[in-house]
Amino acid sequence: MSSRDVSPAENVQTPGLVYLTSKPGEGDAKITAALKDTRIAICRPEQLSTDTRDALADLLAAEEMKKNCAAPNQGALRDYADGKRRDAIKAILKCQQDEFRRGKVVTQKGYGIQAVQTFATPKDREETLAGVLLDKAYDTPLFSPKELKKDFTETDARKIFAGLFSKEPASAEKDAVINFGPGLELTIKSHPAEFKPDHSQALAKFHEALAGVPDKPVNDLKTAFCRPPYALTQEMVTLYVFALVRSGAWELALNPSAPIQLANGKPLPGNKLTAHTLGLVKWNTQLDKALLGARLFASTQKGWDEVLPFARVLDDTLKPAATPDEELLRGEQLVTILGKLKAEVPDVESGVAVLATKLGGTVPKSFAELCARLKALATSESYQQFDAAVRESYADAPKFKDAYEGYTKAHKLRDKGMEIGQARDYLTAAAELSPDLKLKRDTLLGQLKFDSLFTQPHLIPARLDSFNQWKADYVQAYRKGHRAYYENLGNLAKSADALRPRTIALARLNSISELGPAFSGTANITGDFAKLEDTLWVCPDAAEADVAGANAICPKCQWTPEIRILLLNVSTRRMQRILCPQACSKAT
Repeated sequence: MSSRDVSPAENVQTPGLVYLTSKPGEGDAKITAALKDTRIAICRPEQLSTDTRDALADLLAAEEMKKNCAAPNQGALRDYADGKRRDAIKAILKCQQDEFRRGKVVTQKGYGIQAVQTFATPKDREETLAGVLLDKAYDTPLFSPKELKKDFTETDARKIFAGLFSKEPASAEKDAVINFGPGLELTIKSHPAEFKPDHSQALAKFHEALAGVPDKPVNDLKTAFCRPPYALTQEMVTLYVFALVRSGAWELALNPSAPIQLANGKPLPGNKLTAHTLGLVKWNTQLDKALLGARLFASTQKGWDEVLPFARVLDDTLKPAATPDEELLRGEQLVTILGKLKAEVPDVESGVAVLATKLGGTVPKSFAELCARLKALATSESYQQFDAAVRESYADAPKFKDAYEGYTKAHKLRDKGMEIGQARDYLTAAAELSPDLKLKRDTLLGQLKFDSLFTQPHLIPARLDSFNQWKADYVQAYRKGHRAYYENLGNLAKSADALRPRTIALARLNSISELGPAFSGTANITGDFAKLEDTLWVCPDAAEADVAGANAICPKCQWTPEIRILLLNVSTRRMQRILCPQACSKAT
């Protein structure tokens, strides 16, 4: 505020209150024309009244008297002059207030401020007049002043920034958002703590100012809106600029000579704020320096919805994002999916390679290249990195989808790899029980080829189902043959057991030297009998061989139909001839 003499022709530009000491000769219209700012008020008095002129004359007389009474012996006269001067000043001040009450408050737009009311009392006159003047000048505020719960300060602006944009705001910062968010139209009354500037008048005006402009200095916005009739402060403009950045359509290039650090101590990439890095910085003196010369420019980063067609190739449940917060959430979901892919690809690649060796096939070179590309994609730490990486290899989402389907097929093959490998091992180890079972087995082995299953994994369930059906028939046939074999072997064992006493007796006779040499073929009769007993060993699982699992032949006896019971019959008959010739001759 200022108080000075002003010529009506003077070009007044500085906002404030101006007091004229007398009524100018020119009219009020000329004063109004000289004003270049709506926040200027010229307080001019009326023509001086007789009382005012008398009081002024008394003041001049008292000062002249004091001046003329400078001699040392004239102290009493000087004291008298001082008293008169004080009385004159009191009278002048009272008269001056009356003169201004009779005068007029002149403004550029003729606000009609009543001088009678303004100068009714000297108490808080300037504050009251300034308040009325600002209310009149800022008649189109770009926010809702009545919704502000208290005076808005620079400190409050910083708290609101943290409360709206940081991930873990303090309680005081949350309170600031509640106190000022609805009034600044950055939140809504029903949800005062949630960033929702959809109906912000300021942002609407900012969008108009940025329309068709590739970039714009932040200072230009402050110049445009920190003036009547908008009522924005510089801190408010800065907050609205941050809100624009948070929307995702704009980025803020900071002063390159003032590099910013993120909350984790790392440098701000490119020293520019985006919707995703805004919440990672603090609004402090360092950021204030970086904002000097800062420029808003249209964002060059792709939004989530542009990346979504590629991301849905990996997971078709991913959804679009309507806000930057949702973009961050979707980005985190994608990074989680990529993390799983990173751990999964090597396992699929090695599992397919192992299965190819077992099935006598070769992994295509194209699959190895696909796995290498997927490994590179899986290292992406954001959806923007993923987008850049995937577009280097694939022109569009359909081509990426076609390539990824190859990996999906290989994944299905790897998932069934153990079952397929076990089925092939079982078929390879199976005994030849009948021509029909052998034919079906050979057919199944021909169907379990790596090349066909790699390109057509949808056939795997049918192939395994056919194997299980064949296996059920095979298990039944094997157990039947196994059981019959050992039933015959058991009968032979009983026959051989009856020869044990004769074997012992013959061995003792052969040990008597006086009887002469042993009969031909009986010299090692005990050992031969022991071998016969070993040959006649009956499998513990004779009744039901353990071939329903991974074993294609009995793991305890390794029986196959190639073992001939006839040979055992011959061995037993030979022992009978030796030990019981008469019985054998009668039998013959």
